[in-house]
Amino acid sequence: MKYYECEFEVKGLGGHDTPILSCSRGDVFQSQVSFVPRWDRYVMIFGCLVGEEYVTGKAKRSGFYVATSQDSIRWTEPQRVMTELTVFKNGHGTIQHPTLVVSQVTKDRLQGLILYAYTPRWPIPHHLASNPITVRLKGR
Repeated sequence: MKYYECEFEVKGLGGHDTPILSCSRGDVFQSQVSFVPRWDRYVMIFGCLVGEEYVTGKAKRSGFYVATSQDSIRWTEPQRVMTELTVFKNGHGTIQHPTLVVSQVTKDRLQGLILYAYTPRWPIPHHLASNPITVRLKGR
C-alpha cells in the first residue's frame, strides 16, 4: 500500500501518493536512510537537482541535503550540506549517490563522512570521494 493523505490505503501499483519530502523547485532522488539510536530518529541524505540550474550549469540550491524524522514519514526541513549539480552535464562537475557514514553522535550533533560519486568535469569518469559532515539536530 502507498502513503496518501496521511494513510496507507492506496494500492502500491497505480493510484495516488503523497510526497513525504520535497526539495524547493527540484527533484529529490538517490536517498539513503540511516537510523541513529542516540537521537531515536532516522537521518536521510539525498540528492536534489533544481531544473533551471541544470540548464544554466550553475548550482546554487542543487546538491546533497540532510533531513531527520522520528517516524520516517514526517521529515524536518532539509539542510543543504553540499552544493553541486547532481545530474551529468557536459563540461560541469557532478556529485551523485550520497551515503552517510556516521562516526560520532552527541545530544544535538552528528559527525561523519559523506561518500559519493564525483566528477570534476563530465565526461571525465567519476570516482569515489568523501567530505566530512556535521549535522545539527533541529526540530526535536
